[in-house]
Amino acid sequence: MNNVKLSQSTAKSFFVSDVIPSKIDELKIIFLLESPYIEEVKANCPLAGSSGKSVSKFLHQIDKNISHDLPFGIYIKNNDDNRFAVINALNYPMDINAYSLENQFKDFVYNPKHLDELRIKLPRNSIKNLSNEVLNTFSRSLLDLKKRLQSVLMIDQLIVPCGKVASSFWVHLQLEYLNEVICLPHPSRNQWSQKQYAVLMNEFKIKLNKLIMRE
Repeated sequence: MNNVKLSQSTAKSFFVSDVIPSKIDELKIIFLLESPYIEEVKANCPLAGSSGKSVSKFLHQIDKNISHDLPFGIYIKNNDDNRFAVINALNYPMDINAYSLENQFKDFVYNPKHLDELRIKLPRNSIKNLSNEVLNTFSRSLLDLKKRLQSVLMIDQLIVPCGKVASSFWVHLQLEYLNEVICLPHPSRNQWSQKQYAVLMNEFKIKLNKLIMRE
């Protein structure tokens, strides 16, 4: 595996900012993802790899202005499409395979080993089995995510957690908002086009048609 090389002098480069529109009042859809991976770290942009291409391909069916072959995070970043935001539950990779294990992670905000354990156990509802260190990581990351979401949330937006980890984060946030929420599979491995999710994805497509079609 071609891991992104990590050293203590480059740890900050693993932080990947959310993609937030310049005009929040025009924001309609907030995609909530788990965390960046190798391609996202390289591009400093969420949904910048194959998962991003899957999202673009799906949305292109509704709005032809969205490039079908450009990763969705890159599309939003380049075009400042104010209808969309992409927010990661964690701005650092949760999958430890994104890092080089030869390092000790001393200058990290979150220990990558703790993030990896959280990524694996959280969707299994195994919070009670987490170590104190990982529970502390989860609490801190929830507070950070809550702060980032509260800066953009408005009542008429659709929240779209993608994947089990992102959905678990959303449930544990317990935000007092009445936003409509639809939980989708993660767009990786072409899951959005799989037959088993066809009904759910068609429901999502109907909601998108109502929300994002350009006037």
